[in-house]
Amino acid sequence: MSVRYCLFLRESDWLFKEVGFFTGLLEMPRKNPDKREAKRLEKLEVAKQSLRWRAAEMVKNGPSLRKAGGILGTSHPFVKNWVDRLFEKKHAGERTVYTFKRGARELIVTRRPGSEPGRDHVCDKILAQAVGVKKKYPFLGVEKIKIMSGAEASAPTVRKALAKAGYGPVTIKKGKAYKTFCAGCPNEMWQIDYVDLNGTQWCATRGGDTRFGSFCEEYGIRHILGVIRKPTTTGEVERWHGTIRREADLPADGDIEAKKDALGGFIEFYNTQRPHYALAFRTPDEICYKA
Repeated sequence: MSVRYCLFLRESDWLFKEVGFFTGLLEMPRKNPDKREAKRLEKLEVAKQSLRWRAAEMVKNGPSLRKAGGILGTSHPFVKNWVDRLFEKKHAGERTVYTFKRGARELIVTRRPGSEPGRDHVCDKILAQAVGVKKKYPFLGVEKIKIMSGAEASAPTVRKALAKAGYGPVTIKKGKAYKTFCAGCPNEMWQIDYVDLNGTQWCATRGGDTRFGSFCEEYGIRHILGVIRKPTTTGEVERWHGTIRREADLPADGDIEAKKDALGGFIEFYNTQRPHYALAFRTPDEICYKA
């Protein structure tokens, strides 16, 4: 009994230690991937600067460009490039004397070509245009802001200008890409099907005819009833409802007339001014009337 008891104690102690070890692992704070990437890039930059300095310093001490490149595992044009950047050459008879330029240590730092992001003259030039449209329509993305403001710049430059003014990105939920279509000319799709979700304003729930049913029959419209409790049947109009909720800015406590006016103004804006991704950043009016 005593031996078994001792073994049980040892097993329990081992189990306790193992569980404590794994619990400690679970409670360890996760490392920030951004900080790790920053440290990796910092080490890489230090190694690059060291190689550039050693390449130039080696040539100063005597070896040729090819020999220095062979020792360091680089090409001789790389060595020559940094010798030309860091040294001033002086000829003393048949011998070339190399002296470091003033501020040579700063010359080996990697610099991004062009101006700093968001600080070029184009960015400053379009800032007022882009911010003016963004203030009026904060729900629009940079591509649409670019078109509506008439800014003569690329979408990334408009994004930098807006970021400089304190505007963040507009989050767009990415979904499945569907093939789109549109009519070739106005009223070309006059013979259509109408789908609804069994609303009492459209169909008689207890059987019989309705005024809307008679209207559809008169104009050759096929009235299709969707599946109950399945709003995806009418996905197009539900998507439109989502656009209204996000962009129309309807008054929450206003009367029905105020909401009608706001909705009418948004529909006018939606059809005549707002660029659409599905229409290659054109408006519905441009497509419908071939403007």
